[in-house]
Amino acid sequence: MAASLELTSRGGTAGIEGELMRCQRALRSSPRDLNVHLSGSGPTFFGDVWAAIALAACLPDARQSEIIARGMADWDESSHMRFGTTPAALVAIQRGVQILTDRRPRKALDAGLVQKHVQREGGVFDDGARRRYIVELDPQLPVSRALISAGSPGAALKEFLLSGFYIMEINARGASAESTNESADKQALVSWLNELHANAFEHGRVDNSVRFLRVEKHQAPRLDILLKHATGNEPLQSYLREQVGDDVAPPG
Repeated sequence: MAASLELTSRGGTAGIEGELMRCQRALRSSPRDLNVHLSGSGPTFFGDVWAAIALAACLPDARQSEIIARGMADWDESSHMRFGTTPAALVAIQRGVQILTDRRPRKALDAGLVQKHVQREGGVFDDGARRRYIVELDPQLPVSRALISAGSPGAALKEFLLSGFYIMEINARGASAESTNESADKQALVSWLNELHANAFEHGRVDNSVRFLRVEKHQAPRLDILLKHATGNEPLQSYLREQVGDDVAPPG
């Protein structure tokens, strides 16, 4: 008997978290195979990261896993890179699990091609003014190129984050990005992210693992919607309040 894991955009992060809990209960009740349906588009906000967490949490308890790329009929170079560099797909690739097309006969994504692409790009991906992220693969690429360009990993990551903030920020109060570039709230957030990455690098470097750090623009009609996604993270909440400003009316 097989357990199933549906990692699509339906239900957002709450839906994926529910899938994770249900899947873990099924797998722990008795060892079984795991069938995963994975979407490459990714839900809004942090859904694709949650999908990667759900997959990484369920794989160790499964005897054998099969991952189906939802809606994918065939692989070409573009779909290899678009789908293969998503967080969940990278988890599967590093764990040696095949990702197969939805259409039969099933065709497997070329994991080696994706890994070589990540290495060729130095683990640095830039999606214009919308998204910037770094990927580190163990053992293929333990340090992203973005973290060796400014002398030390800490200084390089700070430069990478601040430049990303500068490009993506929309300040509702009309302040320029330059005027808030070294604000206390932003520095606190950058320090927290630096510590997070340093801890992951120091304690999480094991073969077949992946580290993923992304700066991404998110927009919402009200501040409280954004803050909901930063629950428990005071540096991020303070940064969001600074960006939106105190002159925004509370939700009605």
